Order: sequence, then structure tokens, then C-alpha cells
Amino acid sequence: MWINIGAGSNYRRKKAGRILQQPCPQCNQYTTLHEVEVVEHISVFFVPIMTKTKEADPTHNPTFECEKCEGKFMMRVHQHAPLPREVSALERFLVWFWRLFNPTPEARAKKESKRKVQEEKRKAQGVEADLQRLKREMQNNQKGNR
Repeated sequence: MWINIGAGSNYRRKKAGRILQQPCPQCNQYTTLHEVEVVEHISVFFVPIMTKTKEADPTHNPTFECEKCEGKFMMRVHQHAPLPREVSALERFLVWFWRLFNPTPEARAKKESKRKVQEEKRKAQGVEADLQRLKREMQNNQKGNR
């Protein structure tokens, strides 16, 4: 009787992994880098029995994968220094949502100045309309007095 037992490992993007926007050290293109983890599995008759995920590096230096060249490399991370431009999808969404309802001070100032200009135009048009109306009334009164 034969028993087919196998084992293997591969890389998989972490579900809540870090996403960086910076040049890839392998292809030298400015791209998105995703944090990955190692997935090891044991199978019997090609059916996975046990799956285990672990950090890609035992020294806790995270491994990243380039989105363009799919190259994998480790980045040394210091305990107190954050990775450059680390942004998660949730953070990007929250920033977008916040900006949707809370414009920047520059945008608010621009909107306020535009509103003031429109208000001044409306006032000027109102004054002009009043002057035109008064002139017509005066002309009608003068014609009526003759």
C-alpha cells in the first residue's frame, strides 16, 4: 500500500499587512509593496491536512513583495522607527471619507472668498436694478406731468 504524503511552502499577502509606496530594491520602480507571510502545509493524497502561517523571517524583519516584479525581500525595521509611508486600505478610506465632509482650510477659504465675491455681485446687481427702476419711474412721472 502506498501513502502519498507531501509538504510545501509558499508566500501569501497578509490580510492586515502593511502596504508601502516606495521604490522596489529589485526592479528600481516606484511601486506598491505588500507585506507577505510564509504558508506551510502538509498534505496526504494531495489534500491539505495542516496549514501553518508564520512570519517570513525569524528575526521579525518583515518580508515585502513588489506589485510589479513580484520580487520578495526583507526590510530591516528598527523598534522605534516606523516604516516610510505605511498606509493601510482602511486608513486611506478614512482619510478620503474625512476629506469628503471636512475640506481643508485652503479649500474652505477659497469657497468663502468665492461666496463673498458672488454676494458682492448680487448686491451690485441689486443696486443697479434699483437705480434702473427709479430712473424708469422718474421718466414715467415726468411724462405724466407734461
